[in-house]
Amino acid sequence: LANYSINLQHVGEIVSTNVLKLVEEICANRLSFSHEGKQELIEQHALLMANLQLAMNVLVSGDRDLARDLIAEKERMRDLEMLSQDQHLKRLHNGSVQSAETSKIHLEAIRAFRQINSLFASVAYPILAEAGELLDSRLAEAG
Repeated sequence: LANYSINLQHVGEIVSTNVLKLVEEICANRLSFSHEGKQELIEQHALLMANLQLAMNVLVSGDRDLARDLIAEKERMRDLEMLSQDQHLKRLHNGSVQSAETSKIHLEAIRAFRQINSLFASVAYPILAEAGELLDSRLAEAG
């Protein structure tokens, strides 16, 4: 609980230092995302909010299956981030003016969402570790 509380404090710092600055930049410069870029951000934000709810359920219940689901959703968020980056770069390559104007903001926003999501998902690790369901390392054995 204490570790998760610290992680929620980090979430607040990411929002207050990173995300709010992005919003201020959008407003100050009267920028708008491309339709596709906006949809990607909306989808990632919706997943982020669903994962916050799932993380709270894991925290309260200690349920191992929910903890596994939360880690799977963390991986899904990572995949969405990578896909969004690829799609954004394709829009830039195709000359989308809106994508060019908001490029830095778009990439920083999806990075912030992933970071926040990882902090939410951290509640699952102690539960899975206690159950012996975590590997010691994600590194492959040296051959």
